[in-house]
Amino acid sequence: MCSSISRSKVRTSKFYKAMQRHGVGNFEIKLIKDYPCSSQKELEVEEFKYIQRYLAKGIKLYNDTIEHRNHSTEYREKMRQVKLTRGNVRFESGTNRWIFQWRPECKVCRKRGFSVNKYGEEEAKAMAYALQDETFPIH
Repeated sequence: MCSSISRSKVRTSKFYKAMQRHGVGNFEIKLIKDYPCSSQKELEVEEFKYIQRYLAKGIKLYNDTIEHRNHSTEYREKMRQVKLTRGNVRFESGTNRWIFQWRPECKVCRKRGFSVNKYGEEEAKAMAYALQDETFPIH
C-alpha cells in the first residue's frame, strides 16, 4: 500500500466498498495497456475506450464510470466527444436491432443495423461494435 494513502481512506473508497459488496473473489485487477499520457483526463478518455470495447464483448466490468455515473460535467462532455468521434452503438427496441450510427466528415449521419431476430442478441450487438471498431479503430 502506498505510504501516502491511509488505511481509513482505503477502507472508505468506492472500490473497497464495491469489493465488500460483490466479494473480493469477483475482482481481478490487471494492466491492459501501459499508456503514457500528459493528463488524468487523457488517461480517462483512453480508459473509456477500453470500457466500451470490453462491454461490447460481454466482459463484465466494475468501474466507477459504469456503476455511479458521477463524474464532473467536464468529464462527461469529454466522453461525449469520444462517442461523437467514434459514432455510437445502441439498441433500437422498435426495430429489435443493434444500431451503429456515425457521421463521416462533413457528411450526413449514417447508420447500420443488425437484427436480433436474424443474428441473436449477443451476435447482433457484437457485430455493431465490431463495425464501430473497423470504422474507427482504437489505436
